[in-house]
Amino acid sequence: MQRTLVWPWHGRIKNGSLVLPNGEERQYAGLSTSVTAAFGPGDNHRIVVTGIEPLSAEEEARTPIGGEYWAGRALSTAGILYNQQIGWIYQAKDGNRWAVNFGTRTISAASSTFSLVFTRFGEFGSPAETFTRSFSAPIGQLSAKDRAKFSVELGGQSNVTMRLHAVSDTGQNVVLAWMAYNNEGQASIDSMPRAYAFLKLSLDGSMEGLLVTQDLLYGPDQVRVDGDYPNQSYYSIESAGSTMIEKDREPIVDENGAEVGHTVTYEYSTEVTLKSQPNAGLYFFPGPVEFTRLQSWIVAVGFVGEEPMPCTLKCSLSASRSMVSLNWVTDTDQIQREFNTGHIDIVQPGAGHIAGGGSSGGSLNVSWESAGTTWAKSITFSTVSQVENDTVTNLQIFDGEENTYPNQGYGAVGFLGDGSLWTDEANKVLVSSGLGISIRQWKFDFYSNNLLGLSYRKNTEAYQFIGGLTIDGLVAQAGAYPSTVRNYGSYHPFSQQLVIGSSTPVNWV
Repeated sequence: MQRTLVWPWHGRIKNGSLVLPNGEERQYAGLSTSVTAAFGPGDNHRIVVTGIEPLSAEEEARTPIGGEYWAGRALSTAGILYNQQIGWIYQAKDGNRWAVNFGTRTISAASSTFSLVFTRFGEFGSPAETFTRSFSAPIGQLSAKDRAKFSVELGGQSNVTMRLHAVSDTGQNVVLAWMAYNNEGQASIDSMPRAYAFLKLSLDGSMEGLLVTQDLLYGPDQVRVDGDYPNQSYYSIESAGSTMIEKDREPIVDENGAEVGHTVTYEYSTEVTLKSQPNAGLYFFPGPVEFTRLQSWIVAVGFVGEEPMPCTLKCSLSASRSMVSLNWVTDTDQIQREFNTGHIDIVQPGAGHIAGGGSSGGSLNVSWESAGTTWAKSITFSTVSQVENDTVTNLQIFDGEENTYPNQGYGAVGFLGDGSLWTDEANKVLVSSGLGISIRQWKFDFYSNNLLGLSYRKNTEAYQFIGGLTIDGLVAQAGAYPSTVRNYGSYHPFSQQLVIGSSTPVNWV
């Protein structure tokens, strides 16, 4: 019996057209950019059916020009398969296959309800069978505090949605994502949804015997983690140059040769005493510190076989600073004539100054950890400070760049390099590290369920794309970063092709 070959059209969706490998274009359904939709415009999911015979020569001969038939695999594109609206394909262990779509999706303050509609799939010439199952989940809307943590504080509490996020090749296990977004009304603000919770559904059986189990993989407190900076200590000078040490003594004699006193030379004690202060101040020195601060964000979840695997963006800042070391340096000895009568004449007043220094060092590490290869970058930094009187001069080295900063206040001793995961004025997610005028920044664009755009800039240079961070690791692709805040991208999980920085929605079929 001859197989029915269904869909030969594969390629990239661009501007409402499907661009085939030979360059021809075919009309294709548009990609919705609605933030409330159950599928993002760049989202897609693999479908793999095992045990399918490869295409025969006769079947390949039936392929239309520009087309290509696939045997045993397909790609659900933004909720569409073979030009039909669909969520995912569930391949039951009994051999039946079901198209699964969302029915309803409701997210309230503390919980959610949703329904899934199952329709028998792939039975040509047979009447459609459909059934619905309803579910509830203990995941609700984000608090205002948590919205700020996920960089969606420019949206209201109800600016949330539920999406199909990841599907195993068999469709027997799926991950749903609860996502929040900023208001769409401002073109200068990134409104792409960001996941704050992931729920796994495991399916077994069919029809009345269908069993669906839930497993909350990650809630908001696990998806986004922020380590704290340590408490800082500060010190002021309590005493310096207040004690003199005798250095030399010569007798003073009168005209009769009688000793009437001594000429005494003094130098200052080098001791400088510091006292603790509750807060920072202009003439306060920062105290010693040593810490590591870890920030992490589970941006996506992919599948390895039937097991979900997190894809995590991490930023780790490690830094240490020594206690400032200060001495009172004698510039001029104090010489005085000390008479036995108790009278003292100052022959040469003493003078001195504060001198010393401090240092700091550390590193920032940014990484993407997924089931595929790990991408990671590291920046090292250090500061060496010299103190003379009330002026500090810093030599700072950041990622190999040296800069000198004179005429600094006491608070600049051992100035620490910094780095953190945060958002810019457009609410784009960044990892930024800097020391003085030296800055390194990586920007991350939330494109789809399996793709994060990665761009980089040094100091004040323009951002340049490095590539895409995917569930399979980094896919390198250089290029200029677009000037518009809202741009689009998509990753092809079969071919590992990607598009980033597109001005219009893109995907793969």
